[in-house]
Amino acid sequence: MLKNTRHSYGKVARLLHWLCAIAVITALACIELKGYFPKGDPWRGNLQMAHIQASRHHRFFGW
Repeated sequence: MLKNTRHSYGKVARLLHWLCAIAVITALACIELKGYFPKGDPWRGNLQMAHIQASRHHRFFGW
């Protein structure tokens, strides 16, 4: 069942919901983990970029 029905959501809507949820959780985890690394550490920049990418994916899947 790909389409939404009166009683349940379709597979496409469920897939987009979970992709958005994963993107939000990833973005939050990256920004929280960033605080554990000192300024100037390469991991800090990597986590910031991962946070930005997860936010972009959320916007793409959500809108």
